[in-house]
Amino acid sequence: MKSKLPTPAPNALRVAPIVSDARYWRHVVTQLQTECPHADAILQILILAKRNEVALIPPVVAAWAIAQRPELLESTAPLRIAILGASETDSGIDGRLYRLIPWLLSQPDRVVEVEVVGPELQRFSFPTDSLADELPPTDLYPVSCGQWWAERPAATPPDLMILFHPGFESHVDSWFEIDELPMLLKTKIPVLAFSYDADEAERDCAILRAMGASTEPSSPCPFALHDQASHEPLHRFEFGRASYRVTQYREQEPNTLLIEAILGMTRAMAQTGMTQGSQFLHQDAWRPCFMRRGEQLCTVLHVFDRIYYDPQAKELFIGLKGRQLEDMAIFDAGEVDVLGGLATLHTPLERALSAFSLYRMLVPPHEEEDVLQKAASMIDALLDAHPDNRATAKKALRGRKTKSKKKSRGRK
Repeated sequence: MKSKLPTPAPNALRVAPIVSDARYWRHVVTQLQTECPHADAILQILILAKRNEVALIPPVVAAWAIAQRPELLESTAPLRIAILGASETDSGIDGRLYRLIPWLLSQPDRVVEVEVVGPELQRFSFPTDSLADELPPTDLYPVSCGQWWAERPAATPPDLMILFHPGFESHVDSWFEIDELPMLLKTKIPVLAFSYDADEAERDCAILRAMGASTEPSSPCPFALHDQASHEPLHRFEFGRASYRVTQYREQEPNTLLIEAILGMTRAMAQTGMTQGSQFLHQDAWRPCFMRRGEQLCTVLHVFDRIYYDPQAKELFIGLKGRQLEDMAIFDAGEVDVLGGLATLHTPLERALSAFSLYRMLVPPHEEEDVLQKAASMIDALLDAHPDNRATAKKALRGRKTKSKKKSRGRK
C-alpha cells in the first residue's frame, strides 16, 4: 500500500505558505527539507537519478501560482490542478513531485489533485521505483488537452490550468485547433502560463490576443531558474522566468498576419543566435549602442541582427563586434523621420516587428535582390511607421541612386 506523507503536529504548521515566505526557489527547497520529513529522501533520489533539484521547480512554481490566488489558497475544498502541454521537464516525474504542493502551501492535510496532460508524455519513462514509497503518481494523460477535456468527467473541472512553456511559436496550429485550447478557454477556468523570459511572454500574449484571448501583462516569477553558471548563452537552462494570465476568450477570425510576422521574427532571431553565438532578444530592437564607423565612435540604433541605423547620418549599415563593416553596402534613409516613426510604436514587440520587417526586406531569404530594390524596400518599411513622408522619401531615393550604387560595389 502506498504511503502518505505524514502530517506534522499542529504547532509545527506555518502561518504562511513556504512559497510566500521564501525569496528564491532554493530557499523553498531548504524550507521543504526542514518541514517535510520525506524531503531529504526525495532530493537524494533526484540527485541519484541525475535530475537534481531542477525537477522540483515546476511544483514550486505551481504552488507559488496557487498562493497568488486567495480564493484557491484559503479554500478548504479539494484543489484540482491541470498541467497542460506537459513534457519531460514539467511532468514532475510521473506527476509525483506535484504531491509536494500541500507542503509548499503549508497545508499538508490539503487534498490536491493534479492531472498532467500532454502528448509528449508518451515519449518519456522515469525510474520511479525508488519514489514509490515516498510519493504516489498522479493522473497522467499522454494526449492533447482537447482529447483530455473531451474524455474527463465534466462534474469535477480543475480549479486552475497551468501551461509551462507552451511553445505557441512552434506549435500554434496544434494548440489553436478549434477543439483544443480554444475549447478550454471558453470554460472560463483560470489559466496561468509561464514563459522562458519576458520576451517570449510578450510574444505568447500577442499570439493569444491574435486568436481572441485577453491577457494580463507578464510578471516575473521569483522561483524561476536562470542558470548563470554557463558561459554559453545559447545553452543556459532557464525555466518559468515570466508568467501571465489568460483572462477572457472570444471566438474570432485569427489575425494571421500578426501571427506570421511573429513566427518569422522568432525564426530569424533563432538563426541570428546560431550564426553569431549570442541570443538576440526582441527587446533589443532599435536599442541605442556605440559603434565605430571609420575613425569615429558613434551612437547608433541596433535595428536587427547586424543592421544598425545612424540617426545623425540617417544611414543604415552593417556592423559586427562594435565596428561597421566597411566593405558592405550602406543604405541612405534620406529624409525619412525614423525616430518620429519609432515614437508611434508603444511596445517592445511593435518596435521589434518594425525592425524585423526592415531586416527581411534588406536581407530576404534568397538574398538575391538588387541593391536598389533593397533600398526601395527599406524606404517602404520605414514609411510603414511614418507614412506622411512617402513623397519626400521617394524623391530622396531617386536623387541617391548613383550614390547607392557607388557605396554598394564592395558587396558585388
